Amino acid sequence: MRVFRLTGVANRNMVFLPKDEGDLYQGRFADARNVGELLWQDPPELILRSAETNQRKYEGEALRVPDIGHFTPGSVIVSQRAERCIGNYLRRFGDLNKISVEGEPWYNYVVSNILTGVVDEERCKRSRSERIKKLVFLADRFPEDSQIFKVPETQLANIYFYDADGEGLASLIEEHELEAGETAQIWASETD
Repeated sequence: MRVFRLTGVANRNMVFLPKDEGDLYQGRFADARNVGELLWQDPPELILRSAETNQRKYEGEALRVPDIGHFTPGSVIVSQRAERCIGNYLRRFGDLNKISVEGEPWYNYVVSNILTGVVDEERCKRSRSERIKKLVFLADRFPEDSQIFKVPETQLANIYFYDADGEGLASLIEEHELEAGETAQIWASETD
């Protein structure tokens, strides 16, 4: 079994920013435990930007518009195309809330599937301040089917997934050729 972190971040992709920078300072996005609740009290208008309004190039190409992109801790922004292709799968593990990106409908995906008891607290690597730096999981505690999930040990700020049956998120992203940014493998069981 292998576990990945979904960040939605990639050097080759444009990034999402609030149209009104004041939204960042009003505390609307500050609490990762309640990001969905805080975000939807008054949904912000977002814009897609690169450092120089997409004039910047990555490996000789203009930056791409992501189908799944990072915005706030614990959630990602999902395009209409991604919602049509994999929306039903995503909804099994969270909520797709409508949001506006440059006047077009997009979705903020907030994962509500919290898996408890899957982290091996004793074997996790920790910093001097005892914060978890590297997660270690208990493979036998996971559900048998593929999942998108969060764990309380990371304060619900990270989105993880695994493709136990070959039919999960990674397979769907590849099958539909979605631009989803980086997915970093963060752990593998001893049998992999």
